[in-house]
Amino acid sequence: MKQRFYSLLIVLTAAILVFAADPVLNVHQTNSRVQNFVLANIDSLTVARDVAQMKVHKKDGTLSDVDLNSVDSVVFAEGTFSLPVVELMKVTFNYDAMRATCQVNVKTGGGCQITERGICWATHPNPTIKDTVLKAQSSTVGQYISFINGISIDNTYYIRSYASNCAGTSYSEVTKLQPLMGYVTYTLAQSVIDAGPRVHSMIKQAMDSALYYYNRYTPFRANIWVYYSSGIPTAQASYHGSIGFGSNERYMYVGTAMHEMAHYFGSGTTNVWKSKLSNGIWQGLVAQALCQQLTGSTLKGDNNNNPQHYWPTGINQREEVKNKTDLINHARVVKAMLVDDCKLPTSW
Repeated sequence: MKQRFYSLLIVLTAAILVFAADPVLNVHQTNSRVQNFVLANIDSLTVARDVAQMKVHKKDGTLSDVDLNSVDSVVFAEGTFSLPVVELMKVTFNYDAMRATCQVNVKTGGGCQITERGICWATHPNPTIKDTVLKAQSSTVGQYISFINGISIDNTYYIRSYASNCAGTSYSEVTKLQPLMGYVTYTLAQSVIDAGPRVHSMIKQAMDSALYYYNRYTPFRANIWVYYSSGIPTAQASYHGSIGFGSNERYMYVGTAMHEMAHYFGSGTTNVWKSKLSNGIWQGLVAQALCQQLTGSTLKGDNNNNPQHYWPTGINQREEVKNKTDLINHARVVKAMLVDDCKLPTSW
């Protein structure tokens, strides 16, 4: 099909009357980059009917393409002015308040007055002022602090600071915020490495995946010693001690790793946890209510003098994990049992 173009006439004379010197066309893209075109150098603009693209025809015969899908805004401005320079210096997350603190610096104003500054964010990359925005109270050059409230640990956020002046709006680089409650790490013993590349890889992957969920949905802070011993039938853990994997590869798995982490932090390995089970029913109000909300089932455990396991969400066998929701529910119930009901320490 023959591509049709429609010319967009630019009245350069009128633009020159508005601006004092070297008027420019600033094309702001969603990734915060800006394409600048001096109006006096432009012959015409054409836009294709079937292609989201604008062609800038210049008087010297050269041609520039603008992808319209990536355009945030188009602004006419004086060439003597430039966009503000803004940076998002630091973003920190407080899980107690479920709030992100953003430290921003508007380094330069671009030669004309700052009309607005603030932060914008979304759950997709490259947010702009078309997404969620928090404007700062003042519009000046310099540093300031802004707070994003209502952060959800189930989302990943992309945050940018911005500033606007007579030349348009500029953005900082994107900061990715993945809210975390805890900071659990691990150290692999030499025995894991000596067990061979396959065992090493499987145990590492299991622990890496387990840490993702524990750090996002629990507030524990610790470094766990992880070892390998062929004599361990499945896997094992001790309270604030270590986690060991045996030779059965069935248990070199994220579900098993999380099960053992629950033991490491006190589930089935502390007297206070065991005291919360009466006739096989969990007596802690927070975890009991949460488990019923998440699964529709009563939170139960071993009905004996030395209880060690609980269900549902206890996860150990691969068959108990159908999807990532099962892993999230495990971490949330463990947090409710050990922190909210048992008041066990989250770091030591």
